[in-house]
Amino acid sequence: MSITEEPNRSLLEVEVGANRGNDRISLLHDTLLCHILSFRTRKEVVWTSVLSSRWRDIWKWVPRLELDSFDFPNNKACVYFINKFL
Repeated sequence: MSITEEPNRSLLEVEVGANRGNDRISLLHDTLLCHILSFRTRKEVVWTSVLSSRWRDIWKWVPRLELDSFDFPNNKACVYFINKFL
């Protein structure tokens, strides 16, 4: 589609229409993604690891990751998670 085919549409509308369905968050730098994730809960941050292969390890670089031993079924699971994380 060209702009000349639809003169009533703005250039911005044409660009946005062309980008529909594209993953625009993947264009962000890892540092910015980590900063954004630092405002989410630990569980939400770890869940992002299933989004794509690029996201698999990003949660490990989040500067603030709150852990609560009550989130784990037992102490052994908590220690395993921390050892895997470090």
